Amino acid sequence: MSRSGSMSLPNRRSGALLLGAALAALTGSACAPSPPLSEIEQSVFTRSCAFSSCHGSGVSPAGGLSLAGSTYERLVNVKSSLASEKLRVVPSAPDSSFLFEKIAQDKPSAGKRMPPGQPLGEDDIAKIRAWIEAGAENK
Repeated sequence: MSRSGSMSLPNRRSGALLLGAALAALTGSACAPSPPLSEIEQSVFTRSCAFSSCHGSGVSPAGGLSLAGSTYERLVNVKSSLASEKLRVVPSAPDSSFLFEKIAQDKPSAGKRMPPGQPLGEDDIAKIRAWIEAGAENK
């Protein structure tokens, strides 16, 4: 501190960095970027949803939702066919997104938890949550 009782410039910067780190820790925010949708499509949707033929590119995918190929236009800001009052993915709001509800809750408000019989692992659920929280961008 200086003689006047105020912090010097280097100490102010250190204090601001510490405050920022503390806020990130408290809010659960991480500096790591969210995974791009293309990674989620390949590592989660193709393996656990489309490949099983439930949400593949067949004639009649379950719930009217194909998760084969590029999925952005079928997910983000699109009404669910199972719960028409809900959107499948609400950017920045995983807890308001029906897709997230279906994969994360044992008893979703409509239908059953997905995928049936073998829920997604915590890492896959966390990837989808992070993508939605980061704004559900089409990357």
